[in-house]
Amino acid sequence: MERFNVSRLQLFQTCEQKYKWKYVDDLEPRWDGVPKPLGTAFHVGVAAMYSGRSRAEAQVEALAVYLEAIPLEAHDDKQRQQITKGELQLRAMLEQYPYVPERLEDIVAIEKDMEWEVVPGKSLMFRADRLIRVNGRLWLHDTKTTGLDVEVMVKVQRLRTQYVGYAAGVEAILGEKLAGVMLDVVHKPEVYFKKTGEFSSMKEPGYLREPIHKTEEQLEEFKKWFSVLTGRVEDAKFEGEWLKNTDACLSFNRTCPYLQMCLRPGWNEGMKELFGKRERDYADGGEEDGD
Repeated sequence: MERFNVSRLQLFQTCEQKYKWKYVDDLEPRWDGVPKPLGTAFHVGVAAMYSGRSRAEAQVEALAVYLEAIPLEAHDDKQRQQITKGELQLRAMLEQYPYVPERLEDIVAIEKDMEWEVVPGKSLMFRADRLIRVNGRLWLHDTKTTGLDVEVMVKVQRLRTQYVGYAAGVEAILGEKLAGVMLDVVHKPEVYFKKTGEFSSMKEPGYLREPIHKTEEQLEEFKKWFSVLTGRVEDAKFEGEWLKNTDACLSFNRTCPYLQMCLRPGWNEGMKELFGKRERDYADGGEEDGD
């Protein structure tokens, strides 16, 4: 059985060479001063509240995860401000999160790893954030943090193929019909600092809960996307040819962390020392590491 993961397939679709650097060569960019684990930490906090722990306890768990992901070496003023900003945002988002369940018996599963054979010989590995019951019906529950307008974010999420695949996978594994995907979008609050670097003020976080339903047409489209893209991954590994998408070198006003590797291919072996080794996660054990 060949095992694949949606986020990795999406990265391959964006840039095959970046996929190779990260998931074949296991090169992880070192911390660049901008805290990235905010979304992960928020998920930990929400999972804690859905497990029955208090908001205060959830904040402690989430902040521990957030700070643990930030290296201990000395930070400059800008980096310290970014770290403080993330802490303030995380505390506020968890403190005001409005969707904490009233009954723990409505929680079916939390952070459940699942595997679904999409097409013969190829399976999709994914982690269901939560499976919950709302008015007796089973939903796949997911949360997303964003700096965009929450309504814009929902429109974007409705087009994503991963929800269709995850929902179909849950139904196939559990043998129960899903009502759909319950998506909670959380807008990270803006944080303002004085010119001296001291904290000034912060806006309120924003929240929006929206249901997403899959259709049979979308499911067939997902299966076709999955089959075609996994075939392309296998071809690239067999042939040893990874296409570069230079349009992806700059995204959200940030350059790709592997840019210098692509610009100076003759220096690759020496430059690899500038990267850390990628940590394995639930999706490993499939096509990337050869196990």
